[in-house]
Amino acid sequence: MPVSKPRLIIVDTNCYVRLYMSSVRPLLGTVVGGFKLMTLTELKLETSLRSNVRERHPWMGAADIQADLDGACLKLREPKKGKIEQVARLARTTGNGILSAHCTAQGIHLVRELSLTDARALAAADVLDASLATDEWPLRHVATALGMGDPGQLFSSVELLHMLETVGSLRREERIQTVRVWIQQAEALQRGWEARYAALFGEAPPDGQSDNSASA
Repeated sequence: MPVSKPRLIIVDTNCYVRLYMSSVRPLLGTVVGGFKLMTLTELKLETSLRSNVRERHPWMGAADIQADLDGACLKLREPKKGKIEQVARLARTTGNGILSAHCTAQGIHLVRELSLTDARALAAADVLDASLATDEWPLRHVATALGMGDPGQLFSSVELLHMLETVGSLRREERIQTVRVWIQQAEALQRGWEARYAALFGEAPPDGQSDNSASA
């Protein structure tokens, strides 16, 4: 019986940076639980030298991480490349309209917008029939509004961490330590991530107060 091809997950910058705070190597470019973790060249460039992300996380310049990222950038060719660009422009316009209406309805004074890179990630997931991993709420909100928010289509960093632990790539102690680092570095995780963590792992998340114990 033929082995089914793994489904792609396009991993946004905020997610892959958090995953690289774990001990899992190699990471991007690998198959985990039937999904292949990939990214886009545009997303990889967000951690390039002198970028804001690299300034906050200089360890992202490590040779093993950069090699992972280089190998995990999707090699897009025509006609899919052109189709993604076309869908990205439409997704950005539509998505920004969705966000404007949402922010107005919720009384959010700073109206958020999708960047072109956000829109490309969303478009690539659509055109390639892939899933998307991001913790950024505007991108998640638009993806959900466009019908891409079902389980198996939209992932968070916490959910990817659970996937890694489920297949044995990450031990419980390593997962707890990774999440502690997220908390200590004030990472902007998905809204309501604590409840999702508790549901997935069956325990409360660590408090971030200590990094020398595996207990929460």
